[in-house]
Amino acid sequence: MSDLRDHPLMRSRALAVKPPEMLSVSDWCGKYVNLVQGLTPKLDVNIAPHMREPLDSTSDYRVKELHWLWSPGGGKTTGIEGVIQERMANHPSNVLVVGQKDDTARRWMETRMIPSARKNPMLKHLLPSEKGNDRHNIRKTTIIFNNGYYLEAGGSSESNLQEKSMPMVILEEAWKIAEHPGRIQQAKQRTHDKSDALILFIGQAGPTHLHPDDDDAKTDLYREWLKTDQRTFSFECDCCGMVQPYKWSQMKWDKVEDEFGNVDWNATEPSVRMTCANPDCDREWRDTVTERRKLADSGTYVIQNPNAEKGFVGYHANALCYWRIPWLKLVKQFHEANEARMKGDLTLLQQFIQQRLAEFWRPDAYEERHELVHGDYHLADYDDGSLVDHEVARTITVDVQQNSLWYLINAWTSEGKCYHLGCGEVLTFQEVDEIKRRYQVQPRCVLVDCGYRQDFVWQQCSKFGWTAFKGHAGNVESFPVRVNGDLRKMPYSKPISVQAGNGARTKVFNLCVNPIKDVVADMRAGRVGEMLVPVDVDKRFNEHLNAEVKRRVVTGRDRREQEIWKRIGHRDNHLLDCQMASVAFAMIQGLIKADDY
Repeated sequence: MSDLRDHPLMRSRALAVKPPEMLSVSDWCGKYVNLVQGLTPKLDVNIAPHMREPLDSTSDYRVKELHWLWSPGGGKTTGIEGVIQERMANHPSNVLVVGQKDDTARRWMETRMIPSARKNPMLKHLLPSEKGNDRHNIRKTTIIFNNGYYLEAGGSSESNLQEKSMPMVILEEAWKIAEHPGRIQQAKQRTHDKSDALILFIGQAGPTHLHPDDDDAKTDLYREWLKTDQRTFSFECDCCGMVQPYKWSQMKWDKVEDEFGNVDWNATEPSVRMTCANPDCDREWRDTVTERRKLADSGTYVIQNPNAEKGFVGYHANALCYWRIPWLKLVKQFHEANEARMKGDLTLLQQFIQQRLAEFWRPDAYEERHELVHGDYHLADYDDGSLVDHEVARTITVDVQQNSLWYLINAWTSEGKCYHLGCGEVLTFQEVDEIKRRYQVQPRCVLVDCGYRQDFVWQQCSKFGWTAFKGHAGNVESFPVRVNGDLRKMPYSKPISVQAGNGARTKVFNLCVNPIKDVVADMRAGRVGEMLVPVDVDKRFNEHLNAEVKRRVVTGRDRREQEIWKRIGHRDNHLLDCQMASVAFAMIQGLIKADDY
């Protein structure tokens, strides 16, 4: 039986293992591809070892779906330019490049792809002339080669992912395309299942799921990546010989702080190092060009998923293996991201994970979950109104829902300690009043959210002598409040007298949700005050407190970027809102200093 590689349908793709007289894709690119915008004049994989095997895989007829999961700076764009030119010269076919937008695709064609192709001596006979009638065969987003095949580039709109047959489809920054469910599948269908078809996914990693709390809602890109053999660029230890992937957990440094508690990076820099993953080997590599390049030159790809589907190949390389990037730069970026994470903002950490480490992101895997600090008491110890040591105030905060009321009871001490005394869900305001009497809470210290059914809540607050509050989670960041004669910006307003539709009057506080929830996060982390819970605390309290994370979003008419607390999926956050209101009360009473927030 003849070798399958000799079959006529397979001759349009170069062989996986080429005879000595033939050049591999990487060597061909290094010899003939001239870059217009690149670190070097040629596409030289000798200075980017992680590119060699992924480039060569584009000529392997057995590969039907190929992933380059690389962090920025890994040569993705130059790799695309090289692969297209090699294919057109050696085994031509139509090629479709799908980017994020039509205008960015057009700029890439005009400023990089077309000028680079014109410099390639192996494409001169295929490129249309710049003069005469042939000049119309080079357009803003299309090159029609003299052999009849063409290259087309465009955005990820549905119109660009339909109709024409494209044996080779390249999805640039595929993680952004995956934000639109179904687009990747449409792109795959453009190959029409041809024998020489190849789908090439290129870019950094993206989220694993469309909705973090739904295990079935995987993004299209993540679903495709799971099918591959997930090859990871790894280096060899020159001491123990262990081949190991570049892992962030192996990056170590000894942080040195100045007298003000800030990191002294000049003093910290000499300690930055990569350690061997072998626990029996004490080899360390310092953050120098020589050491980083030595590791990269020893690099090879190691399969992480041996049970991959046939024809599905994935290459993963993170920024640690790019010897041109100092590790100190990555350490600084990680430190900044971790500082933000400690305050509940995962935005910078998400960017670091997806971009620098080229790893898929799922928020609940990286959330900073502070364990609740259990005090030496039980719920029953104070349900009769007994005071905790040094108690100066006790609150009941209520979150109003359509069919129920969630309540939270806290006791506050003069030192800013918060004792959680109970929580739950009831159906009526009368039940809340009974809880108030049992715990001996002052009527003015019962705070009820009036964001929902506002007029009715005002009536109930007036009836029972309670106080209403309204949370503002948008662009409202502070209110002017006079403190000791000075007008200052605070995350809460002064009490405002309001009148319900039935003529009843009550007091309302306006609260800035985001800065106050920052204080809640600081209390949980032990950075301010103290939050204590009983040993038999209701598990729902912790679940609700973990229902939100901080995100960077664009809001308002001026499209301003802002960090806000957002609910994860559809998790219940009612007791978190109650805790926020109780913390606001403590800030208003001066039990927690609001000056720093």
